[in-house]
Amino acid sequence: DRRQLGRTAAALDAYDAAARVVPGLPEASFGAWVQTRGPAFVQGPAGEATDYEAARAAWGATVVPDGDPVAADGLAYGRALLDLAEGGEHLTRAAEALASLKARYGFDQLVAFSAERASKTLQDWGAERQRRRQDAERDDLPRVRLVTDRGPILLELFEDDVPNTVFQFVHLVRKGTYDGATIGTTIPFLAALAALDRDLGYTIPTERGGSARFRGAFRGVIGFLGTARDSEAAAFFLTTGTATNLEDEYVVFGRIVEGQVAADALRRGDVIQRAEVVRLRPGSTYRPVDARGELVPAGD
Repeated sequence: DRRQLGRTAAALDAYDAAARVVPGLPEASFGAWVQTRGPAFVQGPAGEATDYEAARAAWGATVVPDGDPVAADGLAYGRALLDLAEGGEHLTRAAEALASLKARYGFDQLVAFSAERASKTLQDWGAERQRRRQDAERDDLPRVRLVTDRGPILLELFEDDVPNTVFQFVHLVRKGTYDGATIGTTIPFLAALAALDRDLGYTIPTERGGSARFRGAFRGVIGFLGTARDSEAAAFFLTTGTATNLEDEYVVFGRIVEGQVAADALRRGDVIQRAEVVRLRPGSTYRPVDARGELVPAGD
């Protein structure tokens, strides 16, 4: 109960006390290492940065009790979750490790869910890599640079997949909407969320189905935040970890091609000093349609 309420230290004290009363108690070791210490490697206070180097150093410095295979599995679980969050070349190792852990601890919902998510993410990543190769061969997608307190972040936007969403973002960049915007909060190893202090007066339709092509919420993508269908306007997020468990809720419309380190370093209150268009596709107007089906005026 303490762990579920977010009282990690209190939960660990309770598990350690139980282990002292009954040495070798597997339930105490499972709760302490698999359910608590393992997931903690990819957790952090809201508003703080994502730091994979520090997390992996903490993992490497963690010592498990001799002769406790459950504790060793908990440490392995922590590394697998780090691999899953960091994504890319780490996904194969994450999927393999989590599949093995699920075979032993499949009764635990989080372990089972993590294993299933890793397997699906690895499969989807193969398709995404092919899409990115195709994008690179054409080399004509629009690009936008965010200049932040932590450094520049260069974005490539998926105009072929979700054109109206891209039009909206470019439209707002050209208007200077994001100049001076702040990072409202961060969720370490998941995302940084950009906050805006004004209402645009309109929203855009959620691009799902039809001609819109789905792009996954891997680490290093940008998507619009919305509270419901057709509610997207200007607020966006940048993923600092694999967020495929949330991808059905948000529209991904681009990816980071340079500056992932800067995105990971973002903290609550950091400022987007300016956003600038780097490249546009010839022939595109970058005038979005709002949720009512009306073309947004150039000056709005």
